Amino acid sequence: MMSCSVLHYFLLFFCITTYIKADSARYYYDYECNEPLVEGAKLSATSSLRERGPENAKLYGLNAWTASENDFDQRLVIDLGSVKNITRVATQGRAHSREFVQEYHISYGSNGLDYVRYKAPGGEVKMFEGNHDGNTVVKNEFEVPIIAQYIRINPMRWRDKISMRVEVYGCDYVADTLYFNGSSLVKVELFTKGSTKVKLDNYAEEFNDGRWHSLMLTMAPDSLVLAVDFRPLKTTKLLKFITGSTYYIAGGKAPTRGFVGCMRKIAMDGNYRLPTDWKKEEYCCPNELVFDACHMIDRCNPNPCEHGGVCTQSADEFTCDCADTGYAGAVCHSPVHPVSCGAYQRAGAGAGAAGRAVLLDVDGSGPLPPFPATCHFYSDRIVTAVHHSSTQSTQIDGYQEAGSFRQDITYDASRAQLEALLNRSLSCSQRLEYFCKHSRLLNSPSTEADFHPFAWWVSRSGQRMDYWAGAQAGSRMCQCGVLGTCVDPTKWCNCDAEHGPLARDEFQVDGGDITDKEFLPVKQLRFGDTGSHLDEKEGRYTLGPLLCEGDDLFSNAITFRISDSVILLPTFDLGHSGDIYFEFRTTQENAVLLHSKGPQDYIKLSIIGGDQLQFQFQVGDTPLGVSVDTSKRLSDNNWHSVSIERNRKEARVVVDGALKNEIRTAKEPVRALQLSTALALGAALDRKDGFVGCVRALLLNGRAVDLRRHARRGVYGVSVGCVGKCESSPCLNNGTCLERYDSYSCDCRWTAFKGPICADEIGVNLRPNSMVKYDFLGSWRSTINEKIRVGFTTTNPKGFLLGFYSNISGEYLTLMVSNSGHLRVVFDFGFERQEIIFQGKHFGLGQYHDVRLSRKDSGATMVLQVDNYETQEYHFNIRESADAQFNNIQYMYMGRNETMSEGFVGCVSRVEFDDIYPLKLLFQQDPPPNVRTIGGVLHEDFCGVEPVTHPPERAETRPPPPADLASDLDYHRTDEAILGTVLAFIFLLLIVVAIVLVRALSRHKGEYLTQEERGADGAADPDAAALAAATGPRVTKRREFFI
Repeated sequence: MMSCSVLHYFLLFFCITTYIKADSARYYYDYECNEPLVEGAKLSATSSLRERGPENAKLYGLNAWTASENDFDQRLVIDLGSVKNITRVATQGRAHSREFVQEYHISYGSNGLDYVRYKAPGGEVKMFEGNHDGNTVVKNEFEVPIIAQYIRINPMRWRDKISMRVEVYGCDYVADTLYFNGSSLVKVELFTKGSTKVKLDNYAEEFNDGRWHSLMLTMAPDSLVLAVDFRPLKTTKLLKFITGSTYYIAGGKAPTRGFVGCMRKIAMDGNYRLPTDWKKEEYCCPNELVFDACHMIDRCNPNPCEHGGVCTQSADEFTCDCADTGYAGAVCHSPVHPVSCGAYQRAGAGAGAAGRAVLLDVDGSGPLPPFPATCHFYSDRIVTAVHHSSTQSTQIDGYQEAGSFRQDITYDASRAQLEALLNRSLSCSQRLEYFCKHSRLLNSPSTEADFHPFAWWVSRSGQRMDYWAGAQAGSRMCQCGVLGTCVDPTKWCNCDAEHGPLARDEFQVDGGDITDKEFLPVKQLRFGDTGSHLDEKEGRYTLGPLLCEGDDLFSNAITFRISDSVILLPTFDLGHSGDIYFEFRTTQENAVLLHSKGPQDYIKLSIIGGDQLQFQFQVGDTPLGVSVDTSKRLSDNNWHSVSIERNRKEARVVVDGALKNEIRTAKEPVRALQLSTALALGAALDRKDGFVGCVRALLLNGRAVDLRRHARRGVYGVSVGCVGKCESSPCLNNGTCLERYDSYSCDCRWTAFKGPICADEIGVNLRPNSMVKYDFLGSWRSTINEKIRVGFTTTNPKGFLLGFYSNISGEYLTLMVSNSGHLRVVFDFGFERQEIIFQGKHFGLGQYHDVRLSRKDSGATMVLQVDNYETQEYHFNIRESADAQFNNIQYMYMGRNETMSEGFVGCVSRVEFDDIYPLKLLFQQDPPPNVRTIGGVLHEDFCGVEPVTHPPERAETRPPPPADLASDLDYHRTDEAILGTVLAFIFLLLIVVAIVLVRALSRHKGEYLTQEERGADGAADPDAAALAAATGPRVTKRREFFI
């Protein structure tokens, strides 16, 4: 009898459970948990109009809640008073108006401070559909019921004004749950008999995943069935059960280890009791057993894994399986695939015009999944190709009616993905061609009124287009009609012309590239006028892939040129999971890149020491930080990428796509990161420790931020594009400009000049017996394309300027001013002596001259440039067996050589020979021994050439911050301000009280005399007083006090 009852119970329980699994959800929501909850709730809002406060936001009410501001920061908060089981929400707009909310987000929580956004099964924040008028009720049912006390509605799209009437449905949250910690138990008394020991344990998976599982044990004579999650295991051994009077649940009298977790809906032999019905003597350890609550947290509901990641959990934490999602990280948040072909190439992909098949994730960590594309790399551009299902040439025959042939185009990417690619690309195109044989295309020429084409293409938005590829929108033409090259000048398309008989393989062609990004890609093709299969009419079309060039994301760059400049972006909600990506370029070793704060939380990203990137943040009371040290300098004026991610499990920083570091956050509880100030880019919120350099490609949670738009507003110290101080080439004479973005410096080491911009002359005033000699000291040079420069001024039209000699080869080159005042170049490089005279200019008139001498064409051509005169070239016929190389140069002389008694008289500067600057070496602090003067001490001279200077830059003055910004930055001082005001008021009040007390205690008390007549004291009126008066001595009268 016992076995039958047990068998009966478990079979019935199994059936009921199966029924609930399949059919009872609708019943449960419609009848058991569908109570309106707003009536007894407390409603509040971020803002509201007068007489349209949040208390009016009740379904079917005569009024509605209307926000005073129409922006994304408006929220309606419903406090239900206690934790409820919420199953659906219903909304209306404002009655008899066009004010309603079209889409909204929902967040929920239990304390009014921390909210969790309701998410779709895919992990993205769910966008709930709202109303389309002011009166209709629209209901949305939660796929997973919400267990919460607070519901927050955030309108995201609206008509005219944000106006709502709301109702939420649900019921009281009653937990039929027990929580065991391993040392507690519940005992159930049963009257059974029979016993044996059987083990059923054939389940492959583990059940310690933090989720609810059903377990049913059915016992009967010779039968034992164990079902976990409705999957039974059965034994048919000969069994006889004899049990005692007590069953222990979750443990025993002396268990080695009890059950840790939660149980609910416990029934034995048809006996089911609520957890609150258990008596104290029926369970052990009151402090270790919790009724009506489950302290086991289901960390996988809602799913914390993003982008379709699979969540599994243990008793301690959850884990995300990101396989085949295209994303990585602790919660599958970070994209694995590049955002564009340009990013793919920068990541190290090899070039090749043949194309590389890749997966692109155009929105990074955003909701759009990756899609296949082909990257073509050319020397001057990068092309992204997205293919479709109709790439082959397709024949059309037997479709006579206009547009009767229809071909829908299916791409390898969704419309949202294609639109993201089009919006990011600088230019896009798609080639469409139609090959026709007696088949008309646009039926041209036509006017707008009588435009009846036989064929057309449809844009991505479904618009029927009125032009063919290669023409302009609205032209009703083909490309030949625009260019005037149609075979029939009276027609606008080649296919519209009348033709005689055509050869079998002869077709007319109309085609070209569609370049209007707003219409691309081609969604559908329609053709007609192809007759029947029995006539000569036919057509054929080809549609190429969508081709896009450039990536506007990486063109979206700005320059911070002043250290206290900053761009304030809207408040960034990192919440439980979020990421920031951007690229920067700087020469600064210490700077704050971005900063934002909340009432208690904050985030800050900084460059430390030029080779470390540090991300600091605080959630609650504990500040945390994660740093990445790099082998390459971050301040090397090259582009570096940085990706910051903070999620429920960790914070991670990735630099240049490879170097990364992460820090594990607290396991429980996981609180959202609350930021309330603007996101400051380029400095801290107080404008300290500012960054100077370039920033581009800023993505917040996968969404691109238009940095150029902020810079175009005239933000102090910020300009569009990446433009440094060195872009204008401020360093002269081939000086190397060292970029600092807020300033620059010039490296003049490889020039013959000095000074801040390499424009200060380094010269020497030579006398007849003076000479400067440079000795190559064994490091002899042989040149075939030497570069020589010398500047000079003289009034003595003769003398030796510069000379190079080799005693080994006997070769030489000299520059001199002849007695006639002309410039002479004499050289012998082994093939024969040559002489060049620069005529037409007298060089002995005291003017400064700049001479440049070089060779090209393997030494056969001498190039001479003097001042700003036209460059002169002198060609020499050199025998093939001759050597034009200037071999084994040993010495360089200035002024004269050792064989001359008198030399050049004047000033010489700018002396260069390839990378040797002898005068600069001579006048440096510790000159080398191989350069020296002969004929007396020589002093540095600027040869009368004043240094060139740049005009001063206009100084920028930082405008005062707006009032709202000042209050925003000082939000955290609000409490202190209120407290200070209260204390000041109390202090003033105490001072007033003290003054009053002092005056009261120190008041003057005494008596004084009056001049009243004696006997007038008791008079009823003045007349009676006068009659009764008696003159006498002064008498003491009434007392008075003076304070």
